Amino acid sequence: MCSSDLSIRESSGGKANVDEVATAIREIAEQAVTVKTLVEEVSARSQEQATAIAQVSQAIIRMQQSGQNTAATAQETAAAAAELTQQSVTLTEIGTQLSALVEGGLLTPVSRQRGNSKEGRF
Repeated sequence: MCSSDLSIRESSGGKANVDEVATAIREIAEQAVTVKTLVEEVSARSQEQATAIAQVSQAIIRMQQSGQNTAATAQETAAAAAELTQQSVTLTEIGTQLSALVEGGLLTPVSRQRGNSKEGRF
């Protein structure tokens, strides 16, 4: 075998190795593009999730504020109801006292006038 044949054979083997490396580099480049696309999609979804979480957080804050307002209104309503109950009790007591006075034999203004006019007094 001559040196030129050996050189051709070695160079053919080298070319095959270069072709393999070139193919591997192309595959790596294609996979890198795929990975880059996937990373961009994950980043976009993460931003969407962050926005959604912020919206949920705001909704929770609004619900808490609404709950606090409702609780305050309920307390005010309970206080007003208690006051009205006390006023009702007071009015009932006044009505009872008034009934006792009227039924207890005291003269009403009308009967007092009648009684006084019979006797000639006012």
